[in-house]
Amino acid sequence: MKMVKINFIVLVTIFFLSILLVFYPNLDLYISSFFFDSDTLSWEKRTKIMIFFRKLFPPLIIISLLCVSLTGLIGHILKKVFFNVTLNKVYYLLISLLIGPGLIVESFLKTFSGRARPKEVIEFGGEAIFSSALVFSDQCLRNCSFVSGHAAIAFWLTAYAFIFSELYRKYIFIIGIFFGVSMGLFRIMEGAHFLSDIVFSGLIVVSINVILYYFFINRFFFDREVKW
Repeated sequence: MKMVKINFIVLVTIFFLSILLVFYPNLDLYISSFFFDSDTLSWEKRTKIMIFFRKLFPPLIIISLLCVSLTGLIGHILKKVFFNVTLNKVYYLLISLLIGPGLIVESFLKTFSGRARPKEVIEFGGEAIFSSALVFSDQCLRNCSFVSGHAAIAFWLTAYAFIFSELYRKYIFIIGIFFGVSMGLFRIMEGAHFLSDIVFSGLIVVSINVILYYFFINRFFFDREVKW
């Protein structure tokens, strides 16, 4: 299956799932209830893998970006291309990270959405009022539930699919989606996010990655690929 078809299928699936969650907001509460013990008012205990994904995975992604950036910079200085990474592709990674997880997710939505996290709402033993996705509320002042920052940085891994050899792109893209979904699931299990927080996080970040590549970067800025 070609990369374009995979991008289309993934984005359409995420889009329709996000629409479903907007029109049926109680699905958020229903999904989260599977991981909440109403008798003890507690969520799933954090396992080692959950702790890894929450605390160590985001820094590892940033480290990987630094390594790729250094590879592109060294290649630019030496007038060579290593592992198909050019300086323009490094710019693509930085821009997509800044716009998606940075500006849209962290600086805007998580700051101004006002959506309380599952563990904070009345339905799960908290005091805040539940609000559906896309409805800006006053139940949270900062670092709010909508959307998931951890899932955003994990979904951003799909950007790597567009900088390496075309032979590996669809596999890297699918791996990025897998990590985003896994991160999201773990955050839902511990009562930190609703399903819609994860879905919209994926929709925003993956869309930004794809749009930047197909309509801007690939058309104007990417150097010719060098096969190794």
